[in-house]
Amino acid sequence: MRAGAENLSNLILSPNTKALMFRESHRWSTEGGSSETSDLSGSLLKRRILLVCHMPPPVHGASVMGKAVAESRKLRETFDCTVIPIRGNADLARPRRFSLEKLRTALDVFRALFAALRKGGIDAVYMTAAINGSAAFRDLCLLLLCRTFGARRIIHLHMKGLRARYQASLCYRILYRMMFSGADVIHLSESFYDDVSPVVARGKFHVVANGVPDILNRNCDESFCSKQCAADPPTILFMSNRFRDKGPLDLLEASDRLHADGVAHRVMFVGAGADPDVERTLNEAAARDPGRVRLHGGRYGAERDALLQTASIFALPTFYSFECQPLVLIEAMAAGLPLISTPEGAISDLVGSDVGILCAQRDVGALAVAMRRLIEDPQLRGRMGRVARQRYCADFSLDIFESRLIATLSSLTAKCPAPAPGRQPDPLTNFGREGPVSRPRYR
Repeated sequence: MRAGAENLSNLILSPNTKALMFRESHRWSTEGGSSETSDLSGSLLKRRILLVCHMPPPVHGASVMGKAVAESRKLRETFDCTVIPIRGNADLARPRRFSLEKLRTALDVFRALFAALRKGGIDAVYMTAAINGSAAFRDLCLLLLCRTFGARRIIHLHMKGLRARYQASLCYRILYRMMFSGADVIHLSESFYDDVSPVVARGKFHVVANGVPDILNRNCDESFCSKQCAADPPTILFMSNRFRDKGPLDLLEASDRLHADGVAHRVMFVGAGADPDVERTLNEAAARDPGRVRLHGGRYGAERDALLQTASIFALPTFYSFECQPLVLIEAMAAGLPLISTPEGAISDLVGSDVGILCAQRDVGALAVAMRRLIEDPQLRGRMGRVARQRYCADFSLDIFESRLIATLSSLTAKCPAPAPGRQPDPLTNFGREGPVSRPRYR
């Protein structure tokens, strides 16, 4: 019997899949400082959750937050976690279409998820799912597999646009009904319930806003004002993947208008190039006026934090249709910067009139007016920067995000049956071997 189970596991699990599950889960277990591997009695009291998370590359909001969840020490102290990472193409400039590489990656994730579910004893599967393109069909397959095994599904969304696709496409209507049937959904803002309401019941909708680490590493109770509040000329920072829909060309045009009017300032574009036409225009502008227009590629970690602390104003004039709650705006708040953005997604939850200025989308004139107002009033920049920092500390720090996510997951998994007596956590190296199976069923 045991040999038969091992043979079946070997047929399902490729060497790449076994290595994926062991390497990723073992790394986060050891780096996260969790005690479940050394304290078996403590682990028996924990709910067991599979974390199926998008991870960098590429670097975007969902993958960055997925990495934060996978590496959360507080989460591992509360739950018995196993990580199954979903990674995509690192090159944002490549066309987003089907490829054999994507298919192979999806199959590896499917096999890893199948092995963990087959082993049993899973209280819930937490998944950061996509809702458009081929990734949505991949994630549907993963969620249907969870449903087949009776696992409670918790879907964490970092995108919007579900309602529009649901109404416009019979294919998406069927996909979403299958994907969200019986699942709990975590979203970033209460304002997004209307977007998912065609397929998510009100009692299945939960809100956990994003959070980021404190780049300043200082007490939030301290009075703070960016050293660059009084910089002359001030620097306006754009930091995002440079898709056209993120608004870099609108910002450049507004800067050109202010420069023509004699308003002294600098504008800095930081992020991975994602559109050849956008990159060509920005490079030409930087070549014409290197003192005013500066370009940097993607910057992460300490390099990103240093650039944030050299800026006076942060601008993201986005009209990106999937925009929800951009992490870069929260990072700018953590750095104590006043914000200029648009009311896309849940940005209005972040950018009140005391924190920054919201402009109509694709309105270069309004954007130029907002930039001029902050450029010419350093005291206003200072006041807005201080309030932005205070709001970050109160609502959008990584510690607050972790606490809210843990509270939500605890509430949802509390509805699961108690763990079977004597159940032990399954060592990652034992995937595919026989062991106790407990499969609570939810529909």
